[in-house]
Amino acid sequence: MGEYGDNFSKVQRHMLEVIPLARNNEKDLAGIVLNAFTEPFVLDKEIWDIVENMKSRIEE
Repeated sequence: MGEYGDNFSKVQRHMLEVIPLARNNEKDLAGIVLNAFTEPFVLDKEIWDIVENMKSRIEE
C-alpha cells in the first residue's frame, strides 16, 4: 500500500486465518480481495474450502 496505506488502519493475517473470518462475517461475503492495491484478485467464496484443504508447499 505504500504511503497510501498510512491513512488507514490495517491488519496483516495469514490467508488461513482470513477465510474463517470472512466465512463467519455477519454479511454474506462473495469473496476476499487479495493484493487490492497492485494486482487485485478475488478469491471467490466457492473455493475457500479448496484453499483451506490444499497441501502446503512449505510444509515439512
